Amino acid sequence: MANSNATTRSATRKGKVASAATEAVSEIVAPVTVPEVIVPEVTVPEVIVPEVIVPEVIVPEVPEESIPPMAGPSAAEVAAALFQQGQALTIKGCSGNTQKAKPQRKMLRRIASMGVHPGTGLGIKRWHLYRVGMSIQEAKTVPGLCQNDVTFWEKNKLIVMRDCTDEEYAAELAAWEASKPKEVAVIAAA
Repeated sequence: MANSNATTRSATRKGKVASAATEAVSEIVAPVTVPEVIVPEVTVPEVIVPEVIVPEVIVPEVPEESIPPMAGPSAAEVAAALFQQGQALTIKGCSGNTQKAKPQRKMLRRIASMGVHPGTGLGIKRWHLYRVGMSIQEAKTVPGLCQNDVTFWEKNKLIVMRDCTDEEYAAELAAWEASKPKEVAVIAAA
């Protein structure tokens, strides 16, 4: 018997031609007719929807000068803060690290100028968070920023870094010294 999945009437599964007897049987069998089914028409009663009256709300007009400015961050600042929190959670290098060791001059190098980002990849999602004058140490300690971004962009010539001055280094060193806990010497009574 011919395969029901055959592409032509006389083809079989293995590509052989069906016998003449099989073809003769398929021509003898009459097609089956299905009797028509008469479906009575059903009438649907009309539904009356009551009319709803919506009261008109009158909003008094207030001049913009009389509205006090909103206190707090703008929507863009809130969005940036939420983005930084998300980056700090998803990217290991973007979590805020505390500074424990003595500051080094190479970590106090600052962004002198920022070029235009090429537009794809290369940390474009965090590009807008970095500013001219930011040090690598700041990028390391602020959650959502990553010091690796700054050094990578410097290697790819997207930003230009400058070394810290002696005054900047001295100020950072003094701030670090002041933040260290002071040990109190206890003299034992003899």
